[in-house]
Amino acid sequence: HLDGDGDGIPNIDDVCPFEDASPADANRDGCLDDDDGDGVPNHLDLCPLVSALGFDDDQDGCIDDTDGDGVGDDVDACLTRDLAWPVTESGCYPIDQPPVFTFISGPENNKTLGSTLDVQWSVLDDDGDVTRTEIELVFEQQPNITVLACLVETADAASQRCQWNLPDDLAPFFLADERYTLRATVMTNNASPAAIQDPTVVTLAEGLLMENNDGEVVDAATQNRSAFVIWLGLFGLIGGALVARKRFVSKQEHHLEQHPPPFAKFSDDEH
Repeated sequence: HLDGDGDGIPNIDDVCPFEDASPADANRDGCLDDDDGDGVPNHLDLCPLVSALGFDDDQDGCIDDTDGDGVGDDVDACLTRDLAWPVTESGCYPIDQPPVFTFISGPENNKTLGSTLDVQWSVLDDDGDVTRTEIELVFEQQPNITVLACLVETADAASQRCQWNLPDDLAPFFLADERYTLRATVMTNNASPAAIQDPTVVTLAEGLLMENNDGEVVDAATQNRSAFVIWLGLFGLIGGALVARKRFVSKQEHHLEQHPPPFAKFSDDEH
């Protein structure tokens, strides 16, 4: 009838005679109950119905969540550093799907732009992210200089449109004798750490020409040849004028040698 651990179970019936099981011993076997079998007795187990065995460094009976993303370490496949963004059931950021750009209508390569420039396209993002699409008309030789631009933000996969009236909507520094490139730049508004942030750049048309004020097409190559001929003629005129002036000055100097000016002083030998 002795009870060495004082848990109310006689030693002869106490399976754990050296452990006081009085805090949690529903089956009266003299041992602390551990219903989930994780090594943490019920009276200390904060998660008595979940076995935290192997994932319970703090011994509270619950599965640890080291990165604090709401997914237990037993199934968490990723270390989440930014808790501002949701994760999947595996504890990882969802894989971002990049937007897919589709060119519907617009000018073709090496075409002449008329009085209206109309561009239509669509963007499909399987994640439903809001995307930004910028349509630009840039100098072909200096693509960092934009003469027309249009920005559209949408999560709708339906077709979008930009339209300009030429030359009224063109930047003041556009040149009619240049060729132009029409391009689209697609970006996502998804700021998640797993989002694909690199923009997608699509060339829609190259070698585009402008009409001058008279409605005539001005090609840069033709314009450059004309300019060369004009400059060559101008240099010829300047060169001819310089030669004529030199001859005139030479004749004047010779005339002064033959006929000295009035009141000129002479030496005795010259008299």
